[in-house]
Amino acid sequence: MPLKTRWIWEGYLVLIIALAAGKAYNFFSPRSPQHLYFQILYYFHPLFFIPYFLTLAQILFNILHCLPLALYIYRIPLSQPQVWKCLFMLRVIFDLTGHPYEMNTLVSIYHADPPICLLTLLLAVFPSIPSYWACWRYAFRREKP
Repeated sequence: MPLKTRWIWEGYLVLIIALAAGKAYNFFSPRSPQHLYFQILYYFHPLFFIPYFLTLAQILFNILHCLPLALYIYRIPLSQPQVWKCLFMLRVIFDLTGHPYEMNTLVSIYHADPPICLLTLLLAVFPSIPSYWACWRYAFRREKP
């Protein structure tokens, strides 16, 4: 990988780590709106543990996927590709299901202003696209050493 391209990927890795850390902080911080959402859900929803577990798994898999992103950037093979394939598929599953707070926020925005909801959704999804691409390439398209 050319040096300039690697610097861009390294900067992107720092961004992804910051986003994952921010998401984890909001989940565990008692002063965050997301934490309050799960406290209220705990008291009023009989199956509270399902969205809580899905969100926790989503956060953990996003943090874990900083590793294959770094391994992709530096072209370091680690473990068997099947491990990374399974982890990638689990990340996709939990990313699709582990956002109950964000989904409720988007529904609220949609009721107020649908174009803003679409813009918010695009701005939330856009930063993850290169990470998915790199982790997919690391898991499914890795060259054999």
